[in-house]
Amino acid sequence: MVRLINTDKDKRNPDIYSSLFHQILKGKNEFDPGYDQLALETCHVAKFICQLDKNIEIARKYESPDFILKWGSRIIGLEHEILVNNESKQKEGSLEDLFKGLEKEYRKINPDKKLLLTIYPHPYLTFRKVDKPSISKEIMFLLEGFINHNLLPENNYIDRLTRMPHSHLDFSCNLGAWWRRNLDIETLNNAIKKKEKKISEYRANSGINEQWLLIVIGSTGESSYEFETIESFQNVKGTNFDKVYLLEDFQANLYEVK
Repeated sequence: MVRLINTDKDKRNPDIYSSLFHQILKGKNEFDPGYDQLALETCHVAKFICQLDKNIEIARKYESPDFILKWGSRIIGLEHEILVNNESKQKEGSLEDLFKGLEKEYRKINPDKKLLLTIYPHPYLTFRKVDKPSISKEIMFLLEGFINHNLLPENNYIDRLTRMPHSHLDFSCNLGAWWRRNLDIETLNNAIKKKEKKISEYRANSGINEQWLLIVIGSTGESSYEFETIESFQNVKGTNFDKVYLLEDFQANLYEVK
């Protein structure tokens, strides 16, 4: 039976979260290709630990499973999975890749520039792969006009731009708020089933018998799911994971699925 893990949000310790986060990210280069993914995974696991039990430690970052946890005398393998709608996620990824490419291009020409540029694309902006070079050129012209002259003419790509001082150059793509899909039991069961196929691999790789699965939903993007009611999730299928948890990221709710 799915249950909400009761946590007193007023008593959460940001110092524990920060310590767990920096334990994994300390010394990492934020410009490395895998940094953003590592930061996101670590952020989710740190939130998870803060809500479940602050005495849980991250023993180390791993692969297959993603993390090794220590909880008293128990050693636990933790696999992390973000559950999204793939069609919407593909669109979000295309836009994020576009603006990160422009950031890289702009940095080459302006290596000493330091600012955070937040970009709000038109909500329904899409493009074909073949059109990406020409669209990138037009958008770069708009970005440079705003950075240099604080001007953003009417256009087909960007609704709004904001900027502020920053420690380095960062083009941040803000895709705005959307009505998110309610998570249904079939989608959740399929996510568990997908990871179920690898549980023997996780045990063999890590040498750890106890394996947990953490499924994350509830970010702010269109591709994300949200949790409706516990009553909708009383038919979760059996699994060989010792524990399965569902973290609703933005709402900061943690559910025990198994």
